Amino acid sequence: MLRELTHRGKNLLAVIQAIASQTGRRSDTIEEFQESFTKRLQGLAASHDLLVTQNWKGASLADLLRDQLGVFAAADGSAISLSGPDVFLNPQTTESIGLAVHELATNAVKHGSLSVLSGKVAVSWTIEPPSGDAPERLRLTWTERGGPAAAAPSRNGFGHVVFDRIVARALDGDLKMVFEPEGLNWQLTIPTVNSAKRRIVFKDRKAWAEAE
Repeated sequence: MLRELTHRGKNLLAVIQAIASQTGRRSDTIEEFQESFTKRLQGLAASHDLLVTQNWKGASLADLLRDQLGVFAAADGSAISLSGPDVFLNPQTTESIGLAVHELATNAVKHGSLSVLSGKVAVSWTIEPPSGDAPERLRLTWTERGGPAAAAPSRNGFGHVVFDRIVARALDGDLKMVFEPEGLNWQLTIPTVNSAKRRIVFKDRKAWAEAE
């Protein structure tokens, strides 16, 4: 137990160190750094709170999205919609997707569809069966509508680091970001079994609950 606790503690500290480093590089003032760093830690903490309630087995994707997006949603929840089948994630996948969704929501509030009352965000996901050489995959899509036209940033921010390094690379996934006049369209596709032959996405609650 102590070895496992030490392992998880080191992993968590490495993630926090990366967040602090990348946030510091992209902050112009101490105040800006403190605000951004605090909010990102809060997003990370939300994922960890969910993992703790599940004895660190992982989490339901729907529960993860609700926990991460609850603070960004309007009182009636009408601005954000979620749709997809029962999908369960291992701890690393939970943590990585939680960071990505928190960053997407933060950007939507600052620059995207959640910056205006008429804006909407639709989050959907599906499990795609194997096809040819392509393995079974989880496809997660974030679509913004009703807000300002999406435009590519003039420089790569913290979100780019999260999407590219922490999520896509860590999960052996593919990422697409399309800046459309109607709003941002973001899509992450990851295999349900990673390169180490370990299942990281589960369709079956029993298999997920019994996973190491």
